[in-house]
Amino acid sequence: MKVHNHRAESVIRRIEYKFPHQFYYGAREVYIETLKLPSNLYIIGVLQHWASFFPNTSLRSLPTPRSESLKRSFLYVNSSLEERAIKDSGFKKVRSIGSPVSYLLRSDLVNIEGIKEINKLLFFPEHYGGQNPLHYNEDIIEGIMQNLFNVFPEMKITICVYWNDLLDSNWYKLAKRFDIEVVCAGLSLCNPHRLQSPSRTQFYCNLIEIIRQHQYIVAEGHTSALVYAAAMGKPIRVLENSIPKRVRSRTTDDWQLMMSHKELYKDFVQTDTLRETAREAIGYYSCLNSEHWLKHVKHKLL
Repeated sequence: MKVHNHRAESVIRRIEYKFPHQFYYGAREVYIETLKLPSNLYIIGVLQHWASFFPNTSLRSLPTPRSESLKRSFLYVNSSLEERAIKDSGFKKVRSIGSPVSYLLRSDLVNIEGIKEINKLLFFPEHYGGQNPLHYNEDIIEGIMQNLFNVFPEMKITICVYWNDLLDSNWYKLAKRFDIEVVCAGLSLCNPHRLQSPSRTQFYCNLIEIIRQHQYIVAEGHTSALVYAAAMGKPIRVLENSIPKRVRSRTTDDWQLMMSHKELYKDFVQTDTLRETAREAIGYYSCLNSEHWLKHVKHKLL
């Protein structure tokens, strides 16, 4: 459905307000680029914007605003496993379409070939933006870096931080002292949401490339990046409580991960089973071609 130009701007603003998830980390742009969809396409529905090793029925709690037809919009999730679990919980307006990362991994837009350089380690600390703020100070950042050196003394370490952590100069100052590289994949969102900033639209490509350049991937707990790394076949590990004297509260996903993959909390794990579990989780096998995507996903051309 195409809207006349004089109405397009107001319609896009309403979509940005009601259905913002498609703009997080450039998800909409990934679908458009990998499937060769029209660049003026906007999704009318709520899009899952993170990944989990496990079906997450709490997704059903995401608001699904009514569309212009006054019908409830669909919730679009990564995998058929997630779709089935949510439907079994009683929520019917859900469809699996594959995550943006799954489309990228199946495309020629990113390179997922491993690197020859060994002993390069990438660490993802928890990011404490938004509703869960933690003000990193110099002592905390120094503690994180010192702890990484204590646990991985032979590794060349990179820390991938959330975008708002980049505003703290202590990351750079201490990274120089410890000979650690600090990187960031990009922005989660812009204002307005549809702003074509490469930092947003290229986020997933940047993240995949950062992961590709490292041999080992470590996270403080269950995080989307850990799932993506496993799907790429990387050895992954969980290093809890990387901040000294702080006990991190485990999420539901953390508990599930610990129960099903205790070995991840002791050493690096790289198995075909874990890779396939991660690929199932991100919808690697649920990807649609452009024709089916356009039929499956409610959208507007503006």
